[in-house]
Amino acid sequence: MKIKIFAVNAFVGENCRGNLAGVCIPPQDISDEELQKLATEFNASETGFIFPQEKNFLIRWFSPTQEVDLCGHATLACASWIWSNGYSQTDEIIFKSRSGQLRCVKAADQMIEMEFPELPVSQAESEKGLLEALAIDNTVFVGKSENYFLIEVKDEEVLQALSPNFQLMSELKTLGVFVTCKSSKLKYDFVSRCFFPKEGIPEDPATGSAHCSLGPYWRDKLLKNTLCAWQSSKLGGEIKIIFRDSKLILSGRTTFE
Repeated sequence: MKIKIFAVNAFVGENCRGNLAGVCIPPQDISDEELQKLATEFNASETGFIFPQEKNFLIRWFSPTQEVDLCGHATLACASWIWSNGYSQTDEIIFKSRSGQLRCVKAADQMIEMEFPELPVSQAESEKGLLEALAIDNTVFVGKSENYFLIEVKDEEVLQALSPNFQLMSELKTLGVFVTCKSSKLKYDFVSRCFFPKEGIPEDPATGSAHCSLGPYWRDKLLKNTLCAWQSSKLGGEIKIIFRDSKLILSGRTTFE
């Protein structure tokens, strides 16, 4: 039986194409090996696999090389696809996942809001070799969550000039790094680039899960509860972060291939 994977772009905007995600409803009895093979063959940064349950959905995310614990853009893509194809008649979708329960809600202006966990970073020493692999000489801040580093650089000129050595990065322990700075444009509060060569994703176009760390970092730095973020990849991504009722909400739009 041929299993269909649908292509959805997440975190799109007027001047950006966002991040391509695969969306798939596979057979309930499919093996992990088969899921990984499908994700590898589709070769998007992430593929979201949806398993309908009685009142909600189980969601799993696979990069081209491994299953991951959390993915924002593929969750956004899956929610949009579910609504567009009539798998839910309500304005709320609950996903069960490896990172707990994730709630998605239809919002105004074709936006979808997703309640995600905060993944704050603490100031830390950079892993040996990471700054060299990124060719960063000076940093404003270096912090770490459980598996990822967050590095602030002084401005967008430094951010845009980055040309990482992905081979060196893939040999490090850390799964990835978010490099960020304050935005020079009034429309956005901060800018980032995100690199995950160890997960088979050299540079990710638009990374929702990274903003579970970037959002709290810039909230505390800028003292703002609503933030507009630009992910400065070749395709570009627009992500809105809202802190409401002690919850972190990622918000974005999608388009279908």
